[in-house]
Amino acid sequence: MQSKKWIFWFDELCKEHNDLVGKKCANLGEMTQMGLRVPTGFAISAEAWARFAQMSGVGEKIKRFCEQHKEEFVAPTKGREASLKVRELIETQEMPDEMAREIARNYELLCQLNAVDDVPVAVRSSGAVSMPGAMETYLNIRGETDVVKKVLKVWGSAYTHRATVYRFQEGLPIDYASIGVAVMQLVDAKAAGVMMTANPTTGNTSEFVIESNWGLGESVVSGIVNSDRYIVDRESMEITDKAINKKLKRVVLAGNKSEVDDMPIELQEVSSLTDEEIIELAKVGLKIEEHFGVPMDIEWAYDANRPFPENLFLLQARPMKPLPEYKDAVDKILDMMLKRGL
Repeated sequence: MQSKKWIFWFDELCKEHNDLVGKKCANLGEMTQMGLRVPTGFAISAEAWARFAQMSGVGEKIKRFCEQHKEEFVAPTKGREASLKVRELIETQEMPDEMAREIARNYELLCQLNAVDDVPVAVRSSGAVSMPGAMETYLNIRGETDVVKKVLKVWGSAYTHRATVYRFQEGLPIDYASIGVAVMQLVDAKAAGVMMTANPTTGNTSEFVIESNWGLGESVVSGIVNSDRYIVDRESMEITDKAINKKLKRVVLAGNKSEVDDMPIELQEVSSLTDEEIIELAKVGLKIEEHFGVPMDIEWAYDANRPFPENLFLLQARPMKPLPEYKDAVDKILDMMLKRGL
């Protein structure tokens, strides 16, 4: 039996709601419960996708298509073509009226809470299983109609080639993906990026690694820019290393969309974060790691329109991938000597 409620605001959620709304939304809810600054927003549950699939009839169409083309999904070219056909099945459907009205009602409430007509939002995928980069995010979305359309596109992105191959390899059904959707106020970021509460290269858990660029964080996440990199010592909360790189591109808000823009010359070789901002990030990262109990991968943004430190927002937090075995300085020297035949 379907429950009546399928939209939940972040302050109604916690990490135990992973299966209900997906990992991203559940963890956004958990950080909200912690009192951390998370953009105002709501989650559309995985049950909403199941409801849409049933009401529109697209669920049966996807099931039949996947049964007929199962082996094609893991082939490079045919797999991409098959995935695009499934996405088209979803994205060309009309959202059932009652569901469209409920999404619109909650978006209207989000506008009211921010005292902004047609407040810009990010519409992001939230899978029950974390698959970084496999599904889509849509930025700077405004108005009820476009929000509803982008929810359909996020549902469709559960059938990207990368996502379907992952499910095939993990022995999961190709034809069904448990996916939630986050609709959250978009942070007009002056700088944004990612923070790891352990060094992902060396496995050193005493170091925090922060990567940053001017503008929205998509330039860092997507790897289109050689971002700035900072290392902070966990115990002393001191910055131990900085790499200020030449940054040629940034992602900015432009009208009703976001776009990749040329970096102004005066910002290309300037640190995208101040020392004060770096340390504040590290302190918040420590709180998040201590709360979740494991090294964390955190997306963050500093809002261009608010004063420090109230302008730091957390956009996502998830456990880091397994770390490489960390070796101390003595082990590293011995390894180098052995490689050189000394």
